[in-house]
Amino acid sequence: MTPGSSAIVTVAFGHSTEHLDYTFLSFAEKNPGVPLHAFIIGQELPKRRLDRITYHLVEPVPDFSHPLREIYFRRVELLDRLEVNYALVVDSYDVLCLQSLPAFEKILSSPWCRCIDTATLLNLGPVETEATFGNVVVLRDQREPLTAGARALIAKWTGRGNLLVATHGANIQALTGISPASGEIVVVRGGSGSTEPVGRLRLDEP
Repeated sequence: MTPGSSAIVTVAFGHSTEHLDYTFLSFAEKNPGVPLHAFIIGQELPKRRLDRITYHLVEPVPDFSHPLREIYFRRVELLDRLEVNYALVVDSYDVLCLQSLPAFEKILSSPWCRCIDTATLLNLGPVETEATFGNVVVLRDQREPLTAGARALIAKWTGRGNLLVATHGANIQALTGISPASGEIVVVRGGSGSTEPVGRLRLDEP
């Protein structure tokens, strides 16, 4: 991104506003010189504020039934408050921080844009979309075949390197029984005929 005409932006509320250094701040390391802006929906700014982030307090709109709905509907509108030509909008809950990860032989993603963006921003290699990792909440009538297809694809992985899949929390829970936190990777053993989890990685830990 071009410094001066660009910005990296997130919109957050609640506990996530206190922990932007392990997720949102990681974008500063990959984009030196590009300012970071955090719009905070609530009554006060976080007590733990970081020097490299410019904070903007936003009064909540009571018409929205939940703060997450407000974030999703207002995050584009809030960009008009910044005098920039280009902005990268980062989801404060789903984004994986840009820390170093081991090499991956293949990277697959749900066709959903947020998953593709997450996999791409990790900058670990080319990303291929795979329909069987589509959101099982939205595609609830296809939940069973999507989960079965994802399980079969992972279970038969026998590549020499690692396989990385960027998908949705509900999909991971359906596959492994684990409901992952934001910025968490669930590790399974490929080529074993199942998707039984063997470990968990939290990318928001120092």
